[in-house]
Amino acid sequence: MDYLFLFPCLFSYTCSTIIYVMRKLGFYIVLMLFVNGLYSQSGSQALYDLFPALPTSMTNQELTSIIKPERKIEEKFCTNLTSAYTVGGGQEYFVIGKYEVGKIIHLMYGVVSYIDKTSNDYSMNIACSSFNSKNGEMVTAGLQNYLGMVGNDALKRESNYLISGEVITFVMISTDNSNKVEKETTKYKFGKYLEFISRE
Repeated sequence: MDYLFLFPCLFSYTCSTIIYVMRKLGFYIVLMLFVNGLYSQSGSQALYDLFPALPTSMTNQELTSIIKPERKIEEKFCTNLTSAYTVGGGQEYFVIGKYEVGKIIHLMYGVVSYIDKTSNDYSMNIACSSFNSKNGEMVTAGLQNYLGMVGNDALKRESNYLISGEVITFVMISTDNSNKVEKETTKYKFGKYLEFISRE
């Protein structure tokens, strides 16, 4: 019975120890989240820095000219650029440019698939990924593929685009083996992501 007075002291000490450990652990968790956030943002910034300002217009010839070693995006950046990237998938990514609206950064690039690399026979899909510059994360619905196409697969394709205000218009011309020509015009708006407007 003489030792009962020790229980409140032990309980108080135990509670104090638990609170102390939780505070330390909480500080460690917050610190790790902060460090991870900085690392993510620095990685994202390095990705953004690869892209020059997006030209207000590009012809088919200018889009084709991006396929060169100095504009090729390294594999370590491709996985951050798009969830569609597959390591060893045989596709190569090339820089086109970036367009900024408020805190949103739109990165436009070409995704090249080689049909026969020895003869430089390829098709290029023009794509865009949109990111929140504050946290470095891709925004919801932030990936747009096949904005235009260049090169040869089953069809010969040519594309160009023009930016007016915050609207970008892509024109794609496809020619089949019988020389039948089809023209497609698609408009998008640079907003919270690259927002589809119309196709005709």
